[in-house]
Amino acid sequence: MNLKKMLRWTPLLFVILLLVAIILLPYALDKGLPLFYVTNEDYMPHNLKVEVTTLSNETLYNETINLKARDQLRVERNLLTFVKIKQAPKSVLNYRVTLDSNLPVSKNLTVSEGFYAYMMIDKSNISLESATFM
Repeated sequence: MNLKKMLRWTPLLFVILLLVAIILLPYALDKGLPLFYVTNEDYMPHNLKVEVTTLSNETLYNETINLKARDQLRVERNLLTFVKIKQAPKSVLNYRVTLDSNLPVSKNLTVSEGFYAYMMIDKSNISLESATFM
């Protein structure tokens, strides 16, 4: 009798496990990617204000970062950010970056497989580009 019950529930449990894997696998693959990566090539520290929003003005990240001289920083994605990126209209994220008290640099970057934003500070100027992991 126990064996019959187990055999009856096995296909249902397999389907549930498959659905969980289909939902969580993309997150597990995408989790290792940073939301952005910053490199400070200058020999002096900088304050960096980073705002990441979707085209529907939903904020994914909004913080001020203190970067030491010759420092690198990697900001990871979390589950909530992953979901919002997947739901973003046209898969475009708006990065607005302010270095110290300068004018902000704003750029729309298209999200693709393996996408992350790369920022580099050199001679008190900031460049903002998209990059992909292969």
